[in-house]
Amino acid sequence: MEAALSGPFGYVPLGPNDLTIGRAPDNQLVINDATISSHHLVVRLYGEGYLLMDLNSTSGTYVNGNRVTQHMLRVNDVIHLGNTDIRYEEAGVAPTVYVGGQGPAPVYAPTEKVSPPADARGYMPPVPPVPPVPPVPPGVQDYYQQGVPSYNQPFVAPAPPYPDYPAAAPVAMPPQKKSRRTLWVVLGIVGIVLLFACAGCGILAYIGRSTPTRTLTTFCTDVQNANYQDAYQQLSTGYQNNKSQSAFTSALSQLINAGGGISNCTVGNVTESGSTGSGVIMMQLKSLPQPVVFNTALVDEGGTWKIDQLTVVQ
Repeated sequence: MEAALSGPFGYVPLGPNDLTIGRAPDNQLVINDATISSHHLVVRLYGEGYLLMDLNSTSGTYVNGNRVTQHMLRVNDVIHLGNTDIRYEEAGVAPTVYVGGQGPAPVYAPTEKVSPPADARGYMPPVPPVPPVPPVPPGVQDYYQQGVPSYNQPFVAPAPPYPDYPAAAPVAMPPQKKSRRTLWVVLGIVGIVLLFACAGCGILAYIGRSTPTRTLTTFCTDVQNANYQDAYQQLSTGYQNNKSQSAFTSALSQLINAGGGISNCTVGNVTESGSTGSGVIMMQLKSLPQPVVFNTALVDEGGTWKIDQLTVVQ
């Protein structure tokens, strides 16, 4: 069967391969219409004809005025997508001509029921009469006229043939004794759980507490990563009052840059006595053979150790 699609683009024959239609350049039939999706529909060989399938288009696909997702094409079907009309044709079948113009009608009127056609002589056979309803036999008619109750009436239950007995009094259950042993066991388990929870919190607090070694190590790590803002936070309130963050950052960065950058920073000789402590910071610069040594003094500020003095050893 030779079939084709005709439209403003011309005449496109259909074959055994799928024919995709849309705006994208990878379609077999590209239509430059902004109201058409990039991949709008596909026409596929199906048995002895062609099947139209909509590819989830935005504006939809219409055949003869009806929106479709799948449609087996017939001769003179008009496919409407976006602002474009396409006609399905087959070889040897001319398009149907309608009064008022050429081409297929966009919407088909419903078929009306007509009378049977007359024969060659113009004689129309009469419609056979409807047979009469047979009368009801007298016996049955008398039976229904005797007042048989209607099944549409509400159902009324008959009175019970047995006397009403008084309701049984509720049986009083004896009070159950609470087991004190169970109560003490539960309280003991709760106490043990709370004890272990408090011990765990204490251990975590002890492990995470602030120490002079931890403060000096954090300062070393921040300086080595050029994080001077966090390193400045390891200094005591008194030290920060005497030297601003910008002055501290400028002096320390100049020292490190003059030495070609920092390669390592370690802490040693840390001591702690009450609320004061001390330690040594050894900062190895890349261009110097020996590390730059800082003597430090620390102070406990509300449970957090801070560097109160930072002096370079000459």
